[in-house]
Amino acid sequence: MPHWTDDWPALAVLSTCEAREVQLPEGTGVEYLGLAARVLGGAPGVGENPELDVLGWEPPPWLARLYGVHGGLGPWWPTGAGAPDRWTRHALLPWEAVTPLTSHVRFGEEGILFDPADCALFAPDGNGGGLVVEGRDAFRVRRFSAARHTLSDPMDPADALAWIAAGWIRIGA
Repeated sequence: MPHWTDDWPALAVLSTCEAREVQLPEGTGVEYLGLAARVLGGAPGVGENPELDVLGWEPPPWLARLYGVHGGLGPWWPTGAGAPDRWTRHALLPWEAVTPLTSHVRFGEEGILFDPADCALFAPDGNGGGLVVEGRDAFRVRRFSAARHTLSDPMDPADALAWIAAGWIRIGA
């Protein structure tokens, strides 16, 4: 099992949890017990993402390192009724589920003053926005507000991970 306090202090909350292996659609993952949300870590690896490949996207190095431990990490929602289970708000999506922001908004629509093609949504907030990686060469993490159609100032990846982990504690509480 991963020891999160070494390289990822923002995810140290996971080292306080009991961890057990679970079967997920993409392979063997880990369920972290003891948080308000059901937090799962997907099987390691960076999956294929044709939608981002065509735009020349690859995960930034810090995100690729995290995918080396879990290809997706966060709350897991069992949808039932024959629909596939899925990652939900405050989840670090697996690379194959990351979407270009152009899937959600377009430049010039509703006052968008930045290029959504230069942003990829990797951690949804449950309100249509979330954390995005901006830039394909010099990566920056920003928070996209769907309500205001704006991007925050750049944030450190460790702060982004802290935002994600903080959601695990609040969800269900």
